[in-house]
Amino acid sequence: MEHLARNNNTPTSENQGILSPDRDEQEQQADYRKYNELSIYWESEGLDCKCRLDRLVLEEDRALVLDLKTTDAVDPAAFLRKVVGSMNYLFQAAWYSEATLAAFGLPTTFIFIGIERTPPYATCIFEVSPDMLLEGLEQTKYARILLRDCLRSKSWDAPVIDYQVLELPSWYASPLDGATVSGSVCDLDAAFQI
Repeated sequence: MEHLARNNNTPTSENQGILSPDRDEQEQQADYRKYNELSIYWESEGLDCKCRLDRLVLEEDRALVLDLKTTDAVDPAAFLRKVVGSMNYLFQAAWYSEATLAAFGLPTTFIFIGIERTPPYATCIFEVSPDMLLEGLEQTKYARILLRDCLRSKSWDAPVIDYQVLELPSWYASPLDGATVSGSVCDLDAAFQI
């Protein structure tokens, strides 16, 4: 598979009025937009791969991949827990970096731009360190090899199905605490604060 980077939003003469007198400004806008929502297709470990970058900035000696994330907090410790923990954004950073290297032949710096969901919408820029990126690359390599082997053998590990009984946790506070029953009628409105 040929390495291919494509953006369906790339302006053309048909949709951007290239013949207008303000051509220089339009060319600058076209250049800016062609690296937003950029799709990259490449082959690795015998698999056809793809990704879509939020934003790519090409410099002379490197590529910057920018990925926008909305988050509850841009506190570095909290954001790091998402990067390497619950959301494993580290996998995404490595996947996108590999794609960018394959398509453009440039070393990649991966940057998350975290924006809080609530006012005052604090923002923080987080660069993924080379050591973190290497860990992510190990994860993506493992995932590709596992997928390739399953596709070749047409054998997939069955998911583990388990049966668990859920119990109320110790921190649970019932909405019925303090509710009273008078006669045969329960005051549900008060109990559930309706």
